[in-house]
Amino acid sequence: MIGEEKMERMSHFYGIDDHGGQQEAGGTAPRQRRAARAPQAAPKRRRRRGRNTIAYALLVLITLVGALVLCLTVFFKVNEITISGTNRYARDELIQSAGIAVGDNLLRMDANRIEEVLVANYPYIESVTVKKAFPPAVQINISEAVPMANIVNADQYVLISTQGRILETGLLAPIPDVPVVNGVGTIAGKGGEKMDEALWENVQMLQYVSKALETIGFSGVDNIDLSDRLDIVFTYENRIQIHLGSEGEMEKKLAFAKRVIEEELEPTFEGVLDASNPGQLRARPSSVLQTPGESEEAAAEDGAQSDSTQEAN
Repeated sequence: MIGEEKMERMSHFYGIDDHGGQQEAGGTAPRQRRAARAPQAAPKRRRRRGRNTIAYALLVLITLVGALVLCLTVFFKVNEITISGTNRYARDELIQSAGIAVGDNLLRMDANRIEEVLVANYPYIESVTVKKAFPPAVQINISEAVPMANIVNADQYVLISTQGRILETGLLAPIPDVPVVNGVGTIAGKGGEKMDEALWENVQMLQYVSKALETIGFSGVDNIDLSDRLDIVFTYENRIQIHLGSEGEMEKKLAFAKRVIEEELEPTFEGVLDASNPGQLRARPSSVLQTPGESEEAAAEDGAQSDSTQEAN
């Protein structure tokens, strides 16, 4: 009995199996159990890592959402609104029309909407630029429309800008210091709108001749007649009618007429200048212009005797 118990303990310690074979010390059973558990432990670790990743992602998302909410509600509140470029409209009126106020969130302001609202509601505002600045502030820069012409529209006048924008309608008298223009056509639009496309060709011609006047510094033109595109007529200081022919070489013809008026004609001269031929100008005093009841032949004969011709040097 004692011998059998001793042998059993030794066989357990040295790993001797029932068939007399010797196993390694400690036996294989523990390793087999560990090997059996190993495939089960790996998925558990992967599940734990997966749960941790989701938790981190949710934490980051919550943090970002919280930061965004703070930015849109607490931070970036506008401290100042400035407006430049116009004295025609009151600052508070423009701010109210734009729908903004001090304390509004800078990030939530729609700059494009502000620009569109102001241009649409104020005829003399040609364009608007809205800038957002830090510390939180809004800068509204306005470009005012520049009047270009009083367009004769039936028995009234329509004031338009250099960009073809209608500024005022239904005027009973022209705006001072702005030329009166005939021959553009009938205007049906209202203040703040662009000229009708059907009239745009005439507007472009008006822009062209206005630019030519500005380029050479020819001021004092009271009236422009575009009725005949082959015989464009200007009236200077309500005393000299200048015939320029077509738009070809407009600047050259105007520059020559300007020089003759300033250097060759008497300051009180009244009459007609024919500057349709570049480099040559004919002056006819008003005393020889056709009078009621006088035939064109008689006026032409008197004009032939009184004409003076100037040529460019």
